[in-house]
Amino acid sequence: MLAARGVPIIAHDNLIKWQTTKNKRFLPAPEELQRRRADATKQLSETAEDQKDKRASLERQVRRLAAMMAIQLTNPTVTFGSGSVHLYLGKREVILSTLPGHTGGDVLAYVPDANVVFTGDLGWSKTLPNLVDATVNDWIPTLDEITSQYPTAKFIPGHGNVAEAAEIKDFRDYLDDLRTRVKRGIADGLTVDQAKQQSKLPEKYKAFAFQNFATPNVEDMYKELKGTKGN
Repeated sequence: MLAARGVPIIAHDNLIKWQTTKNKRFLPAPEELQRRRADATKQLSETAEDQKDKRASLERQVRRLAAMMAIQLTNPTVTFGSGSVHLYLGKREVILSTLPGHTGGDVLAYVPDANVVFTGDLGWSKTLPNLVDATVNDWIPTLDEITSQYPTAKFIPGHGNVAEAAEIKDFRDYLDDLRTRVKRGIADGLTVDQAKQQSKLPEKYKAFAFQNFATPNVEDMYKELKGTKGN
């Protein structure tokens, strides 16, 4: 929609190559989506009206697959890999910059006159993160830099509510605690499965959302520290 209207799409340099590699992993081929939707539609037609829960689940599945079929991966029109990009929306300036951490293509947007930082998935507020593509050893200093550079800003995180620097620091501390716990497990000779069983989430983070990420976080951190992540 934006591309059709001539609106520039600005992203990290890496996005261009990911469009035909990594991004394709999350979007099955049109034929596969069509087959899945047809299967779900058939199951729905064969499900009795009184099986309301099953019908509701199938209806959601049909809608989700239809939405996925409408997705078109669109390449950015402007990319950058370092430094900053200054945009002017009328009199309002927006400063784009990139720092490593959650992926290899994270972009921040800072609005100076509003003192607001849009972090994308570099920022998670009271939420455990997905670390599948992350590099925690880069992410922690990135969060230190962000909170130091914008100590009084409001943060719009990729996940969680609007935050202040304190909440972003809490998330940074979670990553640091995770790294420390897993390092200790490796030093004690634990296998990755043993580390997942024995590395317990501290009480202060048990109120965070996405608790289902706690155990996968241990595994991803273990693999990063051992140099086997992505193998």
